[in-house]
Order: sequence, then C-alpha cells, then structure tokens
Amino acid sequence: MNEVATIKRLPPPTMRRAIREGAGVSRARLARELGVTANAVGFWEDGRTPSVQHLKAYCDLLDALKEAAA
Repeated sequence: MNEVATIKRLPPPTMRRAIREGAGVSRARLARELGVTANAVGFWEDGRTPSVQHLKAYCDLLDALKEAAA
C-alpha cells in the first residue's frame, strides 16, 4: 500500500484518541508498540501525521484496536 492510501486510512485525530481509549490502551503502551514516545502518540492524536516510517504501523494498530473493541 502506498503512502497516500495509508494516509487516507488514518482516522481523524479525535477518532484516533477515541479508538485507543475505547480499547483501554494508554498512550505509553501504544508508543512502546510503535517504538516512539508517548508524546509522539499525543501529537498524532492532536492532528499531526506520523512520519512515513511509523504511518502504516500506526494505522494497523488503530485498525486492530478498533476490531478488538468491537
């Protein structure tokens, strides 16, 4: 999947936080899974787009959390 398609998969910022919180996952835990800081996750939830190296993994984790919470 190319970068543009992955960006289109990225939920809006408010949904990013809601998905994580709905799954009962802390910013710190999500950050550990992605190899980034909790601050980076916070920035992404506030509207910044993850770097190319983290974008797909972040989208994949959000998808997995959404499915687990459903």
